Amino acid sequence: MKLYNIDNTGKFFEKLAACQGEIEFVDQNNGCRTFLPKQGIQEILSPLSLIHGRINQIELLFHDHRDFDNIFRWVINKGGISA
Repeated sequence: MKLYNIDNTGKFFEKLAACQGEIEFVDQNNGCRTFLPKQGIQEILSPLSLIHGRINQIELLFHDHRDFDNIFRWVINKGGISA
């Protein structure tokens, strides 16, 4: 799932930490996948939001479809764009 224009990064990191299954971050530059540990999500993803206080684009892979559904609904309700 690619997500765009995440303004509330703190809440976004909380939502990701609440996911039940594994989540992988896909690096835009080289396509490498990194598993996100539940306790270190914010530390790993914070550099994406440091420049402007938002995440312009991020690609995540969810191993549990319920997590995908929850994040998708949250993004849609917050006005973000998902593709």
